[in-house]
Order: sequence, then structure tokens, then C-alpha cells
Amino acid sequence: MISADGDAAGCPVCRMVSTADVCPYCGWTLRTHWRAGPASAAARQRFTAELADACGDFDLDAALRAAGHPGPVDDGVFAGLQAHLRGGPVSEAHRAARVRLMPLPADTRDEYDTASHMIEIDQDGVCLSEGTRTQASTWTELFPQLASDEDMRRFQLAGGIGVSPTAGQDLRAAVAAGLVGFEGGQGVLLVCHTADWLVPRLALEVLTERYPSSRVVRTGRGRRLSLSITTGRRLTAAAVTAGLVAAGDGTGHVMAWQLPEGRQVADSQGADTARVTAVACSGRTIVTADAAGVVRAAGRQIAQHPGWVAAVRAHTSAVVSVGDDGEVRVTPWDPDAVVARRIVVGRLAASALAVSDDGMIAVGGDDQTLRLHDLHTGTQVGAMVTSSPIRSVAFGRQGAVVAAGCADGTVRVWRTVGQDLGTLRGLTGAVTAVDVPGVGQVVAGDNRGTIAWWPGRRLAEQPVLVGSHEGPVRAVGIDADGRLISVGGDGLIRAWTLRQPTTG
Repeated sequence: MISADGDAAGCPVCRMVSTADVCPYCGWTLRTHWRAGPASAAARQRFTAELADACGDFDLDAALRAAGHPGPVDDGVFAGLQAHLRGGPVSEAHRAARVRLMPLPADTRDEYDTASHMIEIDQDGVCLSEGTRTQASTWTELFPQLASDEDMRRFQLAGGIGVSPTAGQDLRAAVAAGLVGFEGGQGVLLVCHTADWLVPRLALEVLTERYPSSRVVRTGRGRRLSLSITTGRRLTAAAVTAGLVAAGDGTGHVMAWQLPEGRQVADSQGADTARVTAVACSGRTIVTADAAGVVRAAGRQIAQHPGWVAAVRAHTSAVVSVGDDGEVRVTPWDPDAVVARRIVVGRLAASALAVSDDGMIAVGGDDQTLRLHDLHTGTQVGAMVTSSPIRSVAFGRQGAVVAAGCADGTVRVWRTVGQDLGTLRGLTGAVTAVDVPGVGQVVAGDNRGTIAWWPGRRLAEQPVLVGSHEGPVRAVGIDADGRLISVGGDGLIRAWTLRQPTTG
């Protein structure tokens, strides 16, 4: 297209500048050999059509990435971006064909050795960690020219040109200027979690050129892992609250860490070596239950089931547990002062348990029915039927919504008055952990280690697959900083920074 003379050439497809013969950002040919004489009308027409197709496909790729590719694509986000594509909206067949052609990020690995001095680049921005110091900036702070609309901004970050193009050299210069305050130094670790997005890729290039002795890692996570704790144990049960995460293992060992910083605040061996089967937290008090049927609060036994305890939850007035004896036990914090209450639900209903702040118990199991009971009276006040055994349960923060994680990988959601709000899909294993952190939002993990987040814009949407563990997910929740905390059977506790969804 442009004769070779060694000068930098501007690419008409992605608007970037390069001295290469083929654009490294989009693959468009920038230089060919000299040709004598003018191009024919047919050649010009063919060139114009090829350029239009390349521009449209480049924007299409950016829109697909902004909507979730290489994971599940959010159809709502993609539909909203179609109007901005050069060439306009595309057919379903064209979209499917393009997805098949899109390369997956190369040379990526999600596990790597961290460093005390590192700079991480992801969909949200750039973060510098140096010892205990952290410095973070969003892409909007680094590049104010980005669109104010969240989905459109993601489109631009992924490389989309659209109807309001920004010259590539201006984009690179703006990224370089925004990164001036991120001091790397010799040997800094550079981690890019979104290397297939244009702006994060540019940021990585700028930092690599600035710090040539740096170590570079590319992952496919999309977002940086903001906390990682290695326990060195195979965890069998866990619980997450806004300020605490607690876990136990197969030998009766119980540990806890304060959030958000991840400082360990408890590390103790139980009274015996029975497998910890359930954990709950009330403030700083840790409640555990084990395979011998013992329920303990702060290490003191407060209840005894005749068999395995499947789940335990802490309420301000009592500790609630369910065992394979088919009973839910409501035990006051001081069991010597008040008699515990027993609610018979049956062995097939005794696998999963949740308690709302306003005193409602939800219990379910292999009988595929979620039952609601009044904590104070034991009276059953509702029942919801599923099509699969229930493996985990959670109430929304206001107690008006309840979610059940099922063995078939679905999450069923209802209002506690009985209204069915629908079924969330996207996981492939039994849903072993679920939480309802906000209006319309659900987070869950399955026994294959996958962690999913439904932001809540549309109930039927595909989830954001946040990350994974090498083993079943034992607990999920949101901490006070709004991070998704996950605990895996692999002994890892992780915190994931979530991009808040747009409204409307």
C-alpha cells in the first residue's frame, strides 16, 4: 500500500504507526514493492473494498473483546456497540465466523511468581505494587479522552476505532504520558492481564521499552488478582464476610485472615482431628462444625449432631447448623441459658443452609426443594422447587432474595415471598458456593474450581468468568473493598477486582 522507504507509516485500519511492512496491531499491509504506472479502476475498487472490510472486522473484534471474548460474550453489550462499528451492524453469521478466526491471547499463563516490585495492567487500569505501597490509576484517569459510557470505553480500550476515531500516535503518547508516575526500576515485574486489548498492550510496550531489564508476564485473567494467600493445606470448608475469611482442613485445623489486607489473625488446631465440614463467621468469632457432628463457637462446643454436619451459619441471636441426621438446630450463643430448637427437615433436605439477617432460614438438599423457616419459631413459611439437588444457598443483603446453587451448574433465584426470578447459567460443575452481594448481582463457584459473576444487568446474561481454583470452590463473598473473595480446596484464597456494571 505504501512504498518502502524506512519511514513510519500510519495504518488506515487501526490508526497506529509502525515502521514494519505489516501492521503489528491489525495485520494490514503497510508497504509493498514499487509498482509502475497507475492502478486500474478495478484494482482501486478492490483495494477500497478490502480496506472497508478490514476496518469493519477490526472494530468487530474490539466489540467482541469488550463484550467478553474469549469468554462468554454479553449479547446486550455487543448489541449496543454494533452501531459504532465502521461498516455498521453485522449478521449473526458474520459474527460467528469472526469469532472462529479471532486468535486467543498467545504466551499467556495465569500462574506465576509474584514480586515485591511489580506493575500490573488490566481492563480497569494500571497498578504499581512496591512493598507495602500501592499506586493505581484507572484508564479514564490516564487517558481522559476515553468515552464516559462504560461499554464504549471498553470498546476503545480493546482497540475499537468506530465513528469517533483517535489517532494511534495520540493514543500511544497519552498512554506513555499517563504512565510517567509508575516508576519501575531495574528488574520490575510487568504483568499484563489483557494483552489482546490494544491500550493495555500499548501500556505494556511503553513500560517494557522504559524498563528493558523487566520480567514480562501475560495472563488471560482480564483483571488483576489483588490478593493471594497460600495456606499450604487442602481446605475442606470456608466462609467469607466483608472483613474476615476463615477456613478449615481435613485435620481440624482452623485459620482466619483479616480483610482487606489479608493479615492472618487465627491459626489453631481444633480439640480433635475431625475433618472441618463447615465454617461461619460472626464479626471476629469463628464458628466451625466437623465430621464428628460437633459445632464450636470460638473453640467452645455449643452443639452436637449425631453425625456429619453439612453446613453452619451464624446469626446475631444463634448459631444454625444442619446435619446428615436431617435436623436443623438453632443453638443460642449461650446454650446453657436457652434451650436449642430443632427443626426436622429430613436427610434428603440437609445439604445447604443460609440464614438472613431478619431471621429466616433456607435449607435444601437432594430432595430438590428449598424450604424457608422462621428462625425464632421453626415454622415453615415457604418452599421452592428446583430441578436439581441443592448444594449451596445464600440470601441477599436485605433478605428479600434467596439463591440456590444446584448440582447441574445452575443458580436459581427467587424472592423470599415465592416469586421465581429465573435461572442463572454458565457454570458446568455443581455450584458449591454462592453469594448475593447486591441488587441483581450473584457470585458463585463450582466443584470444578470456576468462579463466576453475574453483574445483574440482565438475568439471562452469561456470567463473567472471573477466575479459577485447582479444586472445588469452598466459599465466595465480597469484602469491604468490593473485591470478590474466593476460597478453593486447593488451599488458595484469592481476591479479584470486579468492574462495576453500568446501569440501564
